[in-house]
Amino acid sequence: MDGQTRNGPAAASGRVWLWAVVWALGLSASWALLAWDRPAVPVPGASTPQFWLFWSPATVAAILGFLTAAGSKSPTWRRPRRSPISGGRAANGFPVFVAAGAAPFLVAAMVGLAAGGRSGDAAVLSSAHLAIVSTACLGLALTWGVGDIANDRFAALTKALEVLVAANILFAILGIAGGLTLGIFSVLGVVVPRNMVQIGVNLAFGIIPVLAVAAAYDPATDLSEQDLSRGPLRWLRLFARLAMVPALAILAAYVVVFIPLFFVKAFQDRAVLLVYNGTIAAILALLVLVLPARGENLPQGVSRLLRRGMLALAGATFLLNIYALAANAERVFRLGLTANRHVVLGWNLVTLFVLGMVLVGQARLGTLNKSGWIFAFRRAIVLGMPVAAVWSLWVALASPLLW
Repeated sequence: MDGQTRNGPAAASGRVWLWAVVWALGLSASWALLAWDRPAVPVPGASTPQFWLFWSPATVAAILGFLTAAGSKSPTWRRPRRSPISGGRAANGFPVFVAAGAAPFLVAAMVGLAAGGRSGDAAVLSSAHLAIVSTACLGLALTWGVGDIANDRFAALTKALEVLVAANILFAILGIAGGLTLGIFSVLGVVVPRNMVQIGVNLAFGIIPVLAVAAAYDPATDLSEQDLSRGPLRWLRLFARLAMVPALAILAAYVVVFIPLFFVKAFQDRAVLLVYNGTIAAILALLVLVLPARGENLPQGVSRLLRRGMLALAGATFLLNIYALAANAERVFRLGLTANRHVVLGWNLVTLFVLGMVLVGQARLGTLNKSGWIFAFRRAIVLGMPVAAVWSLWVALASPLLW
């Protein structure tokens, strides 16, 4: 029995966490070296240029290194993958992981050359979108050559949300622990130089990404075999479904009351337009979360009600998106194209494309389909992921060149 335990799930879990700690410490050291005694935040001007450029590539490389080390002995990880480009050539995940880990560094270097040490709006936008590009490379590595692209890429998206929740929990725990430690030092009269405190904070927060991935993702299994119905995702899904009714009420108030009565407000007030665009992004995240997980069997009545609620949310958000796009386009025509308006205009088109694909896909199914609507939702959202990645790459590279 003891031998089985040593060689069974407990040993496998211990091995995963051992590699997670090793790669988390490596990433922590890289964050500290990149940021040194400046805050480890991806904001040009607030941190060092090398940190805001290379924190996300370094993070993706560490996560891929952890997944490779922890999952390399798994038959699942070694399963041949068919190249979606060549069509037939097979390879295991290692070459794909290497390419996906190197690509963000190349993009970051190009952004650095274009930005030239600047810290304005263009650099801030490049930094934010560079993180999206790096995340897209990570998702591509995990889904390259899989048979079920729609379901696996959607699983990657939901897992990313779970990792984000786990990271925020770890951030809160470390923040509380750090605050208590500094409080004890203050009571004892121990004075720690401010730059040493900042380096310690950077080291502490650098361990979060890899540990969050280890808490949410099993590196020994493919995305198609990950458990999407338990853990933080289960509670996220529950809260998201509870939030559907108030979200729909807010959207109805926007579309039926606020926009008709204050139609020109978004054309004149940038803050109002930002609220509308933030609402669109929040509803898209909500739609991702409320969709039933693979293997989740809902009663027919609940499934029908959920579909109608999601369609109502998507339809109202589509109308709000058209209005926001029109308002931003008018501001561009009247006030000129700035870096911020350029980015918002593109994201308006991306979200409009995704919502349009959702509505078209559901309209094609009609009202009689009882099971295919879930897959149609996933496929529509997944179709928008490459568009979002390409737009993020364009913003990251073009913003410092154009502005």
